[in-house]
Amino acid sequence: MPAAHTIPAGGLRQHGKTLIAVSGRRMAGGAPGPAVMGFLSIEQLASHVSLPAGEFIEAQAQAGASAGGARFRHAMNRLRRFLTRRRQTTAIPDVVQRAASLLPFVGAMHALEHAARLQRNERILIHPSDDGVDLAATQVALTLGAEVFATYADEGKRDALRVLGANHVLPMAGFVDAVLALTHGKGVQVVLNTLDGEPAQKSLLLLTPFGRFVDFNKTFDQWHVLSTHHNIGLHTLDTRTLLDQEPATFQAFLDRAASGLERGIFQPLEPPIFRIEEVDKALEAAHDRNIAIEIGAAETLPALPAKQRESLIRSDGSYLVTGGFGGFGLTLAFWLADRGAKSLVLVGRRGAATPEAEYALDGLKAKGVSVWAAAADVGKEEDVVNLIREIQAKHPPLIGVFHAAGVLDDAMLTDLTLDRLRAVMQPKAMGAWYLHQHTRESPLHCFVLFSSISALIGKPGQGNYVAANAFLDQLAHARRAEGLPGLGLNWGVLAEVGMAARQELDDLLESYGLGSFTRDEAMRMLELAMRGDHAQLGLMNVDWRTWLNVNRAPAVALRYQHLSDDAMPEHGAAIQALKKELQDMDEGVRVGHLVTLLAGLTARIMRLPEENLDPATLLGNLGLDSLMGTELRGNVEAHTGVVLSILDLQGGNMEQLAEKILEGMGYPG
Repeated sequence: MPAAHTIPAGGLRQHGKTLIAVSGRRMAGGAPGPAVMGFLSIEQLASHVSLPAGEFIEAQAQAGASAGGARFRHAMNRLRRFLTRRRQTTAIPDVVQRAASLLPFVGAMHALEHAARLQRNERILIHPSDDGVDLAATQVALTLGAEVFATYADEGKRDALRVLGANHVLPMAGFVDAVLALTHGKGVQVVLNTLDGEPAQKSLLLLTPFGRFVDFNKTFDQWHVLSTHHNIGLHTLDTRTLLDQEPATFQAFLDRAASGLERGIFQPLEPPIFRIEEVDKALEAAHDRNIAIEIGAAETLPALPAKQRESLIRSDGSYLVTGGFGGFGLTLAFWLADRGAKSLVLVGRRGAATPEAEYALDGLKAKGVSVWAAAADVGKEEDVVNLIREIQAKHPPLIGVFHAAGVLDDAMLTDLTLDRLRAVMQPKAMGAWYLHQHTRESPLHCFVLFSSISALIGKPGQGNYVAANAFLDQLAHARRAEGLPGLGLNWGVLAEVGMAARQELDDLLESYGLGSFTRDEAMRMLELAMRGDHAQLGLMNVDWRTWLNVNRAPAVALRYQHLSDDAMPEHGAAIQALKKELQDMDEGVRVGHLVTLLAGLTARIMRLPEENLDPATLLGNLGLDSLMGTELRGNVEAHTGVVLSILDLQGGNMEQLAEKILEGMGYPG
């Protein structure tokens, strides 16, 4: 018996949308028949899989090969198209690599030929993707005679695009100006989009009249751009569902992709290929990309067959979404619609008051969803009461609540007035409470509260926001204790702000260990969370080792160090060493010694030359913000054992802070 192979935590289900290229034998009269290959959802991976014959391609063995002796990958050099009545044959050598290259080419043909109808001499902008569609699309576009503008985010992709012959290979930074310059301000006729946020919006604006925007990222929040940019077409594609929806079209694209690879018209994409004993690594790599797993004839994979799961979202009632017209709210609305919801109530203080909201409503209605765009302030109990009454009177029964409403009004505690506290608490905390109170008799199967990572790790300048989110967390637990549905989700950083600000903010947050995730990733996490049985979950992309190195205060380190592979260093020895050094110094020398220590810490955190820092200048005037102040406070505590407040740091200079630290360490002033 072969050794069992490890499946990572979370198993196969979290990768359910990933397709793998698989091979095996067609069963004929109870005995193994011809060699075949096909595509399989990784969620179905098991030691034995039975699927309809029409879903596999028959493969021909090499001339002279033993019928049963050689491994599958050595026994064939041809793949046939999906079995049709005519049984036409298409051959491909190097089966494993090229089989795993087929799906990106099918997606590229679907996008450029079927959706965009790309013509000779037209210009196309192709954005990078992790699944190889960009590389496949570049090749397909070139065979159609188009002029290709391809962007890249790393040097490896840049080199690959150049080898494939893309006409213009451009870095993501500044791609808009580059395209306009190269086209003399005319733009492009087709955009193949994989991006979100402002980069996607700016790509839309690069289209010429009657241009086509083909979106693999389902960027619904960009539809409002169409109101100022007429006569363009928007296509949202999902190649993985094409086989079910248009099997004949899929087969035709697959046949042409296989033929193109065999004849050398297309170059294989070299997707990751794993042996079965590497299944744990394969699953880690299978994130929005295609992989190949080789399973030898004598090897087995101990895994349970896919289990039919109940639908998470129902069609027999209404779902209420507060904050329904924000970027996150609209993404959630489309996610609900895609999973079967037929009645949505989207709530905003002004209703559907923007072109973006109007276009989103049109998109939802086109999916057959009944949508009520409600104008209500959930921070007012009267509005919530009227909202619930209206749903009960005119809509299907309320069966689900998603509370995503909220506003920001950041301020340090000294500047946090009652009005500023109320402005943030009312829509988020009180809105949740009113929904809790007035839906108790509704047959809810879910009550989901959108909280924030700030309620778990804190955020200087957001005391009101942290408090509001902490209330949501506790409300989820309280509802569970009463036997009511309740789920609190502490969301991390969502990538959805402006392009320049996004890059600057991403760089800053990354230096603090806080990475972002896309809306699509957020929806996948939401589904996993709702299928679980937790009252509260943190959904975030955090490098805890980096975060702990920034937040070095001993109390923080002790609370979170179990989340890092590397234990935090002990601070006691460093503090004792400093005390020993200070003990033998005169008072003035002590102050100078601590000023030097503070200058070094501040310079590193603010990324400034130490010689540029004036010890007599207030740190706030040097540009120390709340995030930097948090890092500096942790470092000061780690080196001295003294806790300073953010206000102390921003309102004092290094000499004053040195005296305060000496006082905290027990040295008289």
